[in-house]
Amino acid sequence: MKLTWVGLVMRRLKILFLPSRSWYPSETNPTAGVFVREHAKAVSLYHDVTVLYPYFGTNRSIKKPLQVFEQIEDGIRVIRIVCQWRVSLSNYLLYYWAIFAGFRRLVKEGWKPDIIHAHVYSAGLPAWLLSRIFKVPFVITEHWTGFVRGKLTIMEQTKARFVMRRAGVVLPVSSHLRQHIEAYGVKGRFRVIPNPVDTGIFYPSPSRNKGKKNILSVTGLNPKKGIPYLLQALSQVKEDRRDFVLDIVGGGPNRSEYERLARELGLDEVARFHGLKPREEVARLMRNCDFFVQASLWETFGVVYIEAMACGKPVIASDIGGPKEIINHDTGILVPPGNTEALAKATTYMLDNYQNYSSEKISQYAREKFGYETVGRQLSEVYQAVLAGESMRKYEPEKYWQERLSRNFSLGGAGHTGLGLEYNKWLYKARIRALNKLIKEERMNPWGKQVLDIGCGTGFYIDYWDRLEVAGVVGLDITEVSISRLATIYPKYKFIRADITAKALELKGEFDIITAFDVLFHIVDEDKFEQAIGNIRRFCHKKTLILISDCFLKESRPPGFHENYRTIHRYQEVLESNGLRIVRIIPIFFIMGNPKVRRILSLGNRLGLPGRLMNYLLGGSLYLVDGIILRYVKDSPGTKLLLTQLGE
Repeated sequence: MKLTWVGLVMRRLKILFLPSRSWYPSETNPTAGVFVREHAKAVSLYHDVTVLYPYFGTNRSIKKPLQVFEQIEDGIRVIRIVCQWRVSLSNYLLYYWAIFAGFRRLVKEGWKPDIIHAHVYSAGLPAWLLSRIFKVPFVITEHWTGFVRGKLTIMEQTKARFVMRRAGVVLPVSSHLRQHIEAYGVKGRFRVIPNPVDTGIFYPSPSRNKGKKNILSVTGLNPKKGIPYLLQALSQVKEDRRDFVLDIVGGGPNRSEYERLARELGLDEVARFHGLKPREEVARLMRNCDFFVQASLWETFGVVYIEAMACGKPVIASDIGGPKEIINHDTGILVPPGNTEALAKATTYMLDNYQNYSSEKISQYAREKFGYETVGRQLSEVYQAVLAGESMRKYEPEKYWQERLSRNFSLGGAGHTGLGLEYNKWLYKARIRALNKLIKEERMNPWGKQVLDIGCGTGFYIDYWDRLEVAGVVGLDITEVSISRLATIYPKYKFIRADITAKALELKGEFDIITAFDVLFHIVDEDKFEQAIGNIRRFCHKKTLILISDCFLKESRPPGFHENYRTIHRYQEVLESNGLRIVRIIPIFFIMGNPKVRRILSLGNRLGLPGRLMNYLLGGSLYLVDGIILRYVKDSPGTKLLLTQLGE
């Protein structure tokens, strides 16, 4: 039993990983589905994982239909069941027999899983059957590029729709993959959780002086990885310079063809094919290279990119689904797939500028977003939600906040709903205290200024700016209830119903002060978060002051249903990409806004313990204590106030 990040007492669950055929490493195919193994290792930080992996063997001389091999790998129990029969119909039946027999064996040993975690939809059907027979819920992680490439047959589409609709949750590894899954008419409860990276193996090391610049590509040697385009691009680069070499690591059916093409392009001394290498050797090569490149035509994710970034290396990748969600301007360059000219141009640029990328920032980004702890926590959150019977419903901000504020149009409805109105009043008073401090110390003069209040909600800050005699306020909110009520209460100000994350935001003009108080962490989707910051930038002039409240975490943590608290590194990344610089951050709360304190108070309120008077007295006491503490500290575990403006 232990206290987890969500503040609840959790037990270690028993999680059965059920990879589809050819989607887990084996003796005959040691690189198959390595990312599934990485998922298992991430989950094993928090739960007990067993992998049950039936697959077809190739040794026809063996008479036994099933051979069972069991071993402990990286602390995880792995049961491989090799099926030897090769007749078409019996293959199918034997595969299901192997799964059922393996599961029964575990149950007889007293190890009945709490969750069955299938990997790839084709493993979803046996997972569903086991779920029905043994009353164990199942989830599916989807990796397959077939959805993106439009390769599903009618039978496969039917199977995908059937199992994904019945899964507790469907977990595509990228939003791009999710879109293509849904394009097939698949209905289900979706949540995107990326592949993880092992930062214990893939980590940065100090650069060293050497001769030629080293480019690395770790890839399968097959048509979808775009090796011909990479070789043709390097042939163009070689016409102007010869200060580089390319190491290609990986195997595949087209190796001899690509080696011949390299010779024909005059790249004999440039392109070096190394074949398959152990992960430790791949990691060493990544640490020693100058940058990474891969010219894939399709990718649902791209684990090698995050491995290279974990080693602190900038990357060049195709501007396609998976990589597009992983790589930004601080970590590398995206080029159109199959475009040799663009790839050659990007390579030339990187040869001259790779040292200008921050190895530390790239590595930190990969670790925070894709490390075992991050991905393991996200998966653990899914397991707990499924077992608790939660729907994993889709967060629809407009609908959610319209319903919430319609029920309770007060600080109790806009703030922390579990804490009650009286305590929330003290929380908002603490926010004003921090805002007053920042205005005073930064010598901001709101008088006569134009203010944009994003997420105006119940109008708490409208009243604040009105008391400071600003020239005008425009309130922006996604809910009808907020806009209609505030327009009645404050007729001299303008209120617009709009979504700050919209790509076509109709609001125009520039403002002197822009506020997004307790708003941006309610934008769960990362693309929409970036769009929101971009929209805020549109309303700025050179001296605009932007005020944002959030937790600005030091380490990432998994998002909740309607909250996604981001790291200060993530904020800095997005703000700087929009030409904004962080001027100052001050804490709003220390004790009273601490997540653990809030959870205890929320639990007490649900049990009816404190009462309104007790909430008021407790809130007031903690407000005074916080006021004393915040005189002497510059950071806190709770919400903070950030001031940003255009960089000089």
